[in-house]
Amino acid sequence: MSKYITDAHKERFVKFVEQNSGVELTAVFDIGTKAGRIIVAPKTPPHKSEWEPDTFFNHGEAFFLGKSVDAFFRTIDINEDETFQEVIAFMKSYKTLLVDAGVAPEEIFAVGTAVFRWLANRGEVVGKIEEETGVKLIILEEEKESLVSMYSIIYTYNFSMNESLVGKKLEKDDVILLIDQGGGSTEVSYFFPGDVSKFGVASLDECGTVALQKLFYTVNSDDLERRTAPELNYTTISRQVDRMEHFVTRTIDRWEGYPELAQKNIIAYAMGSAFSGSLPRPPWTESNPERRRNNFTQHNMGLSKVRIQEIIDSFTEDLDESIEEVCDLYKLLEHNKNTITRRLERKLTVSYGLPVYLQLMEKFNLRDISFAGFGLRYGVYIYRNVFKGDLNELSIATVDVDEEEREAIAWEQIRKYNTAAAYEAYLERYPEGAYAFIAGINLDKLKK
Repeated sequence: MSKYITDAHKERFVKFVEQNSGVELTAVFDIGTKAGRIIVAPKTPPHKSEWEPDTFFNHGEAFFLGKSVDAFFRTIDINEDETFQEVIAFMKSYKTLLVDAGVAPEEIFAVGTAVFRWLANRGEVVGKIEEETGVKLIILEEEKESLVSMYSIIYTYNFSMNESLVGKKLEKDDVILLIDQGGGSTEVSYFFPGDVSKFGVASLDECGTVALQKLFYTVNSDDLERRTAPELNYTTISRQVDRMEHFVTRTIDRWEGYPELAQKNIIAYAMGSAFSGSLPRPPWTESNPERRRNNFTQHNMGLSKVRIQEIIDSFTEDLDESIEEVCDLYKLLEHNKNTITRRLERKLTVSYGLPVYLQLMEKFNLRDISFAGFGLRYGVYIYRNVFKGDLNELSIATVDVDEEEREAIAWEQIRKYNTAAAYEAYLERYPEGAYAFIAGINLDKLKK
């Protein structure tokens, strides 16, 4: 049995099975760069108006599998890596509990995300998981991962334990934008509720929390390519936070974005621990008198751009006052695991994770953004059992936009940003473009 599955987890699982006696169940594993999760639910989904926290069995653990990937060879040692073995033990133990509870093996699914997409030995890794657990792992490419998550948003758009959202509806001209910050990257995707096959997705590499953490510890110069060992990094915390914000700003400025969404009514959602960890306590309701924090109670709660900036400033100030240099922070968190260090780790995640959301909100001119509490594993469950879809047959269709129109819309956005990185990004994409001459002039002015 996995060390992560305690007696309390087993008791909660048994109670869930007993509450669903006679009900056919299904299960979904979601194994990512940072965490591994499982959801167990009735195969026939109850209407969302009947959802409560105990409608599903949930368990998630932060394994940080992404740290097990060899930086040079892009491999995981399937025989020696302890974290990989812990992930297998977690899946294998729950597989046994599920089968013993009467869940059909064909109703146990698993999906893998960014960490598996990185791997040069992905076939070997996936094969080892299936051999050890008896569960086939489907690796979702960025587009399919985002699209499946979108299905959970469209299904739960007007769901909240705060009754004020009842009756809220999506209009045909609305577009939903999802910013999903994982461990390795941040996926930014959109879709039109009237036709979910009209879809766009982009991946911002190294903008996930695990990747940003590696950068935070190792960058030791304003030249972000220069790295050092974390225990020898004497950069001050405040200076390192500035460098991380510069990296995020540069990355997002150079991304073209989605010119086709100009003039659209954008409804923005966020996924990721840096965002969820920054949300306030839920309001009191009859269904949640204890104001509990979880996916159910925080779903559809939002943060404004102003509030996000306040949180970043506050957390950065707290870090800077408590620890002087990066190496001190690294040594403290590596060698001490307690309540204080866990709180510091959360502050650190927020300090470099939230700026990604903030910069993307600037790019799309968003005032606020809501939390999508029902993530990928719920998306897989909803896609299969509500929309009756097959993950192996999931197809993607992007919005067809005339290239000249795309360039014109992109140019309007770039003029609005008026930064050197924005003009450089335009010239890189359209070196012979209609606005290349004026872009070059503006770029020279900004660099003087």
